[in-house]
Amino acid sequence: MSFSPTLPPRTLVPFHDHAQIEILDAAEGAGRTRAPDIVELTNHFGTVHGGVLFSVGEVAAGAAAARCIGAHKPHLRFVTRRAVIDYLKPARGAVSGEAAMSMTRDEIIMALELQPSLTVPIAVAVRDSAGVVVARLTVDMFVGRPKP
Repeated sequence: MSFSPTLPPRTLVPFHDHAQIEILDAAEGAGRTRAPDIVELTNHFGTVHGGVLFSVGEVAAGAAAARCIGAHKPHLRFVTRRAVIDYLKPARGAVSGEAAMSMTRDEIIMALELQPSLTVPIAVAVRDSAGVVVARLTVDMFVGRPKP
């Protein structure tokens, strides 16, 4: 597995390693993640635990923000401010998340010239191993300059 230089090493977020959430390659402003089909990620019904679905989606949103910000990352910070999930169907097997930024890097940089921070909505779809969308998230990502 290879990581883009715009993304931090996975060891910076130990929970990702614990849940075995992989960050996959994606285009600028997009994020892709995957969690394996293992019993440790299931619930008492034998389906993927709702917390795993949420985490796969939230990590995909963070990956999309990291890829969008790219070279500006040392000068900007981003963190999830709010996230809402709609669970649509039970998930079985490996699950994947696909996130898309609602703003481009240039739009974010221009907005930050007028204000110190902003909230960028990120849409995420979580799919099961059959490719069925099992959850949708909207992740509001805080983006701003680090405090002095």
